[in-house]
Amino acid sequence: MKIGIIGGGNMGFSLFKGMIKSGEYAEGDFIISDKSEKTLENIRANYNTELTSDNIYLVENCEIIVLAVKPNMIETVLREIDSKLSSDKLIISFAVGLEIARLASYVTDKSVKIVRTMPNTPISVGEGMTSLAFNENFTEEDKEKVFRIFGSCGVVRELEERLFNTMSALTGSGPALMFMFMEALADGAVRYGLGRDLAYLAAAQVMKGSAELYLESKTHPGILKDNVCSPGGTTIEAVTALEKNGFRYAAMEAIEKCVEKAGKM
Repeated sequence: MKIGIIGGGNMGFSLFKGMIKSGEYAEGDFIISDKSEKTLENIRANYNTELTSDNIYLVENCEIIVLAVKPNMIETVLREIDSKLSSDKLIISFAVGLEIARLASYVTDKSVKIVRTMPNTPISVGEGMTSLAFNENFTEEDKEKVFRIFGSCGVVRELEERLFNTMSALTGSGPALMFMFMEALADGAVRYGLGRDLAYLAAAQVMKGSAELYLESKTHPGILKDNVCSPGGTTIEAVTALEKNGFRYAAMEAIEKCVEKAGKM
């Protein structure tokens, strides 16, 4: 079974790297296409996988086709490959804000299997969070193939399509918010003398460890926070500073703005 990835940029390459890293897939299982020769050269320098700039060739030789291009390029790509799509092809879309019905409108053969997905960049290191919504053409066997792909590089859940824009905001955009918070924590430590590299390492480990503590314990985040806040101590001072500056509201509004934007794509 060949997997074709149209678009070798951040998301397409992240999926490829995560699947290879898992050990469940080999470099020979893929064909990656991109119109940029520079992008293909960067992949070629590190991986021995088949590369092309010809999307038609990719579709002809792959059962599963991942559309890892920008949302504004989806219609162009689907119309380009439309004549090669049939019931034996499985389309995986990464496009934020584009519903299955809209994707299907660009395809002549309505028996094509289309799955709308929302992965995030941590799939590249096996720690992704991916949501899936399938059209009516999928069998359970077809679904299992998709669950295996994304399960090889993180957590995967099927989701009602009406909730996709919300999940896209939380998991798709979430890593950028986490990196901003990590950078801010490190900046605060650097301000008081800690070296930059050590500050980033410590901040990253704190975020990773805190996430693992929640995932393992399933304890409410508020309780985990309370467990660190000793009466009259240093941590409650830090929490107070964040609250004074509207930290929680700012985070909630960030998600709100993402959801609104996704709905306009």
